[in-house]
Amino acid sequence: MTEPASAGHTQPRAFLRVGGSTLARHQLAMARALECERIVCIARHFGADVIALQHEVERTGMQFHVVTDAHGLLGMVSAVDELLVFADGLIALPEDVAALLAPGSGVIVQPVDAGVAAGFERIDLDHAAAGAMRIPGRLVERLAELPGDCDVASALTRLALQGGIARRTLPADQRDGLRWRIIRDEADAHAIEPAWLDLRLREGRDDGLAHGLARAGVRLFGASLLHAGNGSRGLQIGGAALLALAVGLGWFGFATSALLLLALTWIVIIGAHLLRRFEPGHATAAPGTVGLLDIGGWGLDAALIAILVWNIAALPGLPLWQRFFAPVILVCMTHLVPRLLPDAVRPWLQDRTILGVLLAMAALAGLLGVATASLAAALAIAAVICIRITRV
Repeated sequence: MTEPASAGHTQPRAFLRVGGSTLARHQLAMARALECERIVCIARHFGADVIALQHEVERTGMQFHVVTDAHGLLGMVSAVDELLVFADGLIALPEDVAALLAPGSGVIVQPVDAGVAAGFERIDLDHAAAGAMRIPGRLVERLAELPGDCDVASALTRLALQGGIARRTLPADQRDGLRWRIIRDEADAHAIEPAWLDLRLREGRDDGLAHGLARAGVRLFGASLLHAGNGSRGLQIGGAALLALAVGLGWFGFATSALLLLALTWIVIIGAHLLRRFEPGHATAAPGTVGLLDIGGWGLDAALIAILVWNIAALPGLPLWQRFFAPVILVCMTHLVPRLLPDAVRPWLQDRTILGVLLAMAALAGLLGVATASLAAALAIAAVICIRITRV
């Protein structure tokens, strides 16, 4: 993929961007899904982009090697290795690739008409290649019989089929030109990007008002933010600024405005979290890493407690520490109770946008203290009922 994407362009196909990440990084994510140990890049020139890719690979704990042609693989792959091969420009969901190739050696194929129309190579009368395969390392030795400048993916596909490696047909729902596709040039990359973003936004979908609004915002502005290089970082900075402004307004007694800003801040935090999925660092994050949503949620909860404490009318002589009781219980209940309820209900009770708007309405009516205590009590009662029902 290090050759120019198309005639008249100098940018290599590997570094065309879809959803803020280069094709090379998309394929790196696919390799990681199958727990590869080494990455071999076939490149005639070892430029800055390849060096950046090397650093990306090494941060994941994998080894990175560069060879200049097909014959460079001969000393790189042994007979006891397994080789995962991606065609130039292939982009697919990592989980789809893993599901098809995790069982063992196989060449993924598809019906010839749809495959050739999508830019894949025809391999026989009825089938086209699908651009991905898992083969025994011993087949690489046969590359010595071919010219060094041959198309490695194409050559290995034919060698694998001649060697009796099983074919696996690409499922029909993945042949829609989106979940599994060849990117040939920059026009292809731009054409697929909006639908690709939308597809990834639907993964692991959370319901709730804030998530719905954040997804809508990312659909509208996500591509431009990612290409501008701002991405989630810009939204993080914006969220931090909104949070600071909300705390300042709360300190000076503007409770309604402060709570509405907190509601907006939660949408921005979720938007940053969604955008983070498309950025290179997300693919290399270690399991269990604390995410943007966790950090932003903790900060927003602390700000919410502070704003409520500052603005709830206190009884004469009531110590300051006792004014923390209802706000702290309310926030704790929003974490505890959703864990006891069905998945369909959980996101709505965790939604800080809904909570912020409700409390802002109460503050506008002069009932902030009553609303805070009532919501905390209602959630506590709901928790007791859920526990009792579960035991029965």
